[in-house]
Amino acid sequence: MFRDYLYTLLIDEKRKEGIIEKGVKLLLFLLSGVYYLVLQIREICYFLGILGTVRLPIKVISIGNITLGGTGKTPMVEFLAERLKRRGKKVGVLVQGYGEKGKGEDEEARLLKELLSDIPVLAGKNRIKTGKEAIERYAVDTLILDDGFQYRCLDRDLDIVLIDATCPFANGYLLPRGFLREPLKGLKRADLLILTKINLIEEDELVRLRKCLHRQFPSLPFLEAEYKPLFLIDLIKGDRKEIGSRYFEKVLIFSAIGNPQAFLRTVRTFSQVEKEFRFPDHYQFKSTDVKKIIDFCVSKQIKSVICTEKDAIKIKRFIPLFLSHSLSIFSLRMRMEIKRGREKLDAFIHSTITD
Repeated sequence: MFRDYLYTLLIDEKRKEGIIEKGVKLLLFLLSGVYYLVLQIREICYFLGILGTVRLPIKVISIGNITLGGTGKTPMVEFLAERLKRRGKKVGVLVQGYGEKGKGEDEEARLLKELLSDIPVLAGKNRIKTGKEAIERYAVDTLILDDGFQYRCLDRDLDIVLIDATCPFANGYLLPRGFLREPLKGLKRADLLILTKINLIEEDELVRLRKCLHRQFPSLPFLEAEYKPLFLIDLIKGDRKEIGSRYFEKVLIFSAIGNPQAFLRTVRTFSQVEKEFRFPDHYQFKSTDVKKIIDFCVSKQIKSVICTEKDAIKIKRFIPLFLSHSLSIFSLRMRMEIKRGREKLDAFIHSTITD
């Protein structure tokens, strides 16, 4: 409950605030200062060698971000894994896993296992351990470290950082006041930046963002990528529904991801979104949540519900509830396309795996 309150408070900076809300934000701002000091001490420890890194005997490529979730890491991991596989590499993927207590895998790990059925995906907080396991069990020669930018203890050969063009630096504050995982200067550690979801912003916004990145990180190369909807997956029937030029009227959407605004913008390209329900990132849905969604659909005569692929993993156990109210529920399959700088990515991958 309190987590939901904080998420709502921080995600909407323009909402009207009372004394309590302002007090909470002030407290969180002070805690952000403490968090900043901890990060600085950690940085100094790495610089002085007090904290070290472990080097695995194979190539490691990290895909990460500087904000909490929502930048498109999962599609990028899928894209890169398939690309490396086509180059003849034996690829493994290491994910952290934010699963519920007693479970080692979260929805991201389970989704990646579905998407990369012939590539080993190992979940665990100790990714040095899971990395060694991947080498021993699957004889991999290349590892993709999902959400690895802040996982400094494992050395890597290539550091790729994703920046969501629709919300590049979140609200500008460090955790817990905001959604920045570390100060922006941390991006200097990256080898390559990928500006994602550029198709969801206006051209003038994109131009300003390009100038901002060039100004702050003049020597850091960056690419641009689009995230486009491919098709809808009917979670009841299990078949695909092509989007194409078809327009879906009156749908309800819900999500528990880092940047729900980007999901909303995407669905609006092919649907009339009547209502949106937002939940915190990695939220575990309860029957009461599903009941609220269904009740709204019934009251407004909405027949179709759309969620993300990650949320589909967690909502499947509630499918009978949707079916009992004659509601269709779909997950949206997305694809990543490099639109600018593909040759840079190919050059970086080539130099990494052949070095």
